[in-house]
Amino acid sequence: MLDDRDDVLHFTDRIVNRCLTVELQINTQRDIPQEEALHQINHLIDSLVVGMKTEPEIMRSKCIAYLNSCSSHSVQGVLDKNFESLLLGCTIDDQKRVKKRLQGLHDYINKLNVTSDDE
Repeated sequence: MLDDRDDVLHFTDRIVNRCLTVELQINTQRDIPQEEALHQINHLIDSLVVGMKTEPEIMRSKCIAYLNSCSSHSVQGVLDKNFESLLLGCTIDDQKRVKKRLQGLHDYINKLNVTSDDE
């Protein structure tokens, strides 16, 4: 039994070491219009981040409008039709990443508001 256990542990170590040598790279294939749409989306989101220093409430509202534009179901609040149009020009994977990025930014903005309200 001890030999079996040692064999299994040795075999497991070999598998783990092989798995550690595997490198996975995923590339999203985009055509030119999808590249341009993603570039414009990233520019708009970057502008939100930069604008937080000078106009936090306006940027918070824009972030919410952008997030609403990412939603496939009916939402309350404002949509940004330009953002929505650009987003629809992106790949499905990019749309998911943009939504996650905006959600993270929105969470961050809310934490900033809680912190500044506490002060």
